[in-house]
Amino acid sequence: MSRHRDLGGEEELSLIRGHSEYLLPGFVQCKQCGGAIRTFHEKHGAARRRVVRKYGCATHDTRGAAACANRVKLRQEILNRAVLDAIRELLDCPEPE
Repeated sequence: MSRHRDLGGEEELSLIRGHSEYLLPGFVQCKQCGGAIRTFHEKHGAARRRVVRKYGCATHDTRGAAACANRVKLRQEILNRAVLDAIRELLDCPEPE
């Protein structure tokens, strides 16, 4: 795995070289336009201090509704859990005959 040192000297994954701390970007596409799915960070709460990570269509975000009408954003932890649970279920099941 490719690594680099940050200014503090600690090793971290290199996002520049294609590594991501997120599960789905790079593996899934927008159902409507086929574009990439990216992570969004949105502030929530009365003081807007709590950051919630969500997945959504990058094409809609950068080029607008004319390029892709899919404005749905799903919470990262919920979608990650659903995908990982589905993979675990598939791996625990015997092969179909």
